[in-house]
Amino acid sequence: MRILPGLALRQRAAATLAVEGLLAALRPSRVVIEPGEPVTPAAVSVILRAHRWCARNALPLSVEGSAALRRILEANLRQSAPDITPH
Repeated sequence: MRILPGLALRQRAAATLAVEGLLAALRPSRVVIEPGEPVTPAAVSVILRAHRWCARNALPLSVEGSAALRRILEANLRQSAPDITPH
């Protein structure tokens, strides 16, 4: 799934609900997220919420993105068991 570039903070809740609704409806065997550049804090939040949803539902999650995005996600996931795979 793709997250559009420049996702604004005010759009975060709607994007999160859309992602969770799509995942619940489709029940995929794995999830790949491709955030558009620039990746905003709101997009990072949506990715982290998708990570929590996938963890609760035992789904592997991969995120396609830059090294900078990988560092941001890893920093945010250090407190939990990171089963996310940033690429």
